[in-house]
Amino acid sequence: MMKKYFLSLWCLLFVGFLCFADNEVPAEVGTAQPVISEKPDTKAAVSDALPDSEIEAEAVQPESADVEAAPPAETGAVSAVPAKDTTAADNRLAAADAEEGSRVIVSGTPEDGENFSGKTVISGEKSRKKKKKVRAFSLHSGLSLSGLAANNLFSLTDFFQDTLVIDLNNMSDKMIRSGMHISMLVDFEHYFQFTIKEAHTVKFSSTVSGNAWGNLSKDFIDFLAEGNGSGDVEGKGHAVLEVFADMGCGYHLKKKNYGVSARLAYFIPVVYLTDPTFKTQLSASGGSIDMAADLYVHPAFMSNGSIDFAKLLSNGGVDLSLNGNYAPTSWVDVLFGISYLPLFPARMDKGSTVHKTMSNNLNIFDQGSGVSSGNSSVGSLPEKKVLRPAKIRIGADFRPFSNNYLIVTPFIAAPIVRVKPFYMDGGAKIESRFAKDILGVSYALNYIERVVRHDLDFFVDSRWFTFNIGVSVASQSFTRTFYTLSGAAVRLGFGAGF
Repeated sequence: MMKKYFLSLWCLLFVGFLCFADNEVPAEVGTAQPVISEKPDTKAAVSDALPDSEIEAEAVQPESADVEAAPPAETGAVSAVPAKDTTAADNRLAAADAEEGSRVIVSGTPEDGENFSGKTVISGEKSRKKKKKVRAFSLHSGLSLSGLAANNLFSLTDFFQDTLVIDLNNMSDKMIRSGMHISMLVDFEHYFQFTIKEAHTVKFSSTVSGNAWGNLSKDFIDFLAEGNGSGDVEGKGHAVLEVFADMGCGYHLKKKNYGVSARLAYFIPVVYLTDPTFKTQLSASGGSIDMAADLYVHPAFMSNGSIDFAKLLSNGGVDLSLNGNYAPTSWVDVLFGISYLPLFPARMDKGSTVHKTMSNNLNIFDQGSGVSSGNSSVGSLPEKKVLRPAKIRIGADFRPFSNNYLIVTPFIAAPIVRVKPFYMDGGAKIESRFAKDILGVSYALNYIERVVRHDLDFFVDSRWFTFNIGVSVASQSFTRTFYTLSGAAVRLGFGAGF
């Protein structure tokens, strides 16, 4: 009885095993996957044996490598094909994901009625940004020059007419309150610089700069226009004439969001004239004009028209220029600087002095009688300490789009040495860079050295070659810069390097 009971139990277990084997059993990744093969060429048998889910794969496998063909068998035969163990591949993928910061998802769901081909579909991958290669060393050399001439009385086109007409009454009516101005500016620079790791730049340079400016009060212009009948006139004139040459060495440190630079220069004053005496006292019955000036000249240029190179570097001075920038955000860069901060003054004691006085019945057209007296001499003069005009400057670069397609740069500057007569510089520039910052154009409206100017510049700034050219319309009168050509300026610069 017991034997029949155990025999029946074993029969039931065997039948249950056969029924369990016939059912579809989902397999986990990394375990053996049963493949039902009723016929050797039946594609559906292989497709049904695969799970309908996303799997992670190390790489795209060939179509024939995923499922091995089952050997010919009779109907109902069962063959189990072990699946490839992907545990090691998963570990390598996890390590790669942690390093690259990306996740690769592979979708391998077979289509109905088609064999699983093993193709992978990458649904998302973060591309690593290539780190910019830092140049270990670069070198650049070049030169630049500029010149300006401007006034607020005449238009340059007046001098190209057949007859030059001077209408003093019209000039007097349109004259600005500060009177008549005339200016000339000249600048030249030659430089050689090298940069290490795009952060440390050392620059050697030599410059020549010249500034000439003259001013007569509006009362004196009114007297010229109306004659002695204009009433009593008292006025003063101002003048500046200076030419400096220097040799300097500078260092610039560039970091991610700030930069600083310093330039130490040894300068010599070639010509120096400042604050001469020019006084007028005019009335209907007469008056006087008194002029006195000391024009200092460097001794190397007083040797009968030749240059004495042995004295060229004598009696010079030393000054320091500082500049810096700081970018608190990606769209603004604060700029600041001090130019020509004096350390040691230059000394001059050679030149010429002029003193001229005219009095009694004066008339601009030399009518009536008058007395003129004066003297002039060339040689030794009282020693004078000479400094270059130091200025402090504050500005900012605004980038509304956080790039160089549009840069707006306002600035303001004021003298801190030789402030009489006092004046300030200021202006704003709009600049655009494109073609990977190689090409650019800018427009600026500035008031510099008592001259209003509209500056238009084009430039090329590449690693191998730099070039810039610019033109300006200028005048001491703001309104004259819009309807007449009372002054102009040109700028040119080029350089090469690697």
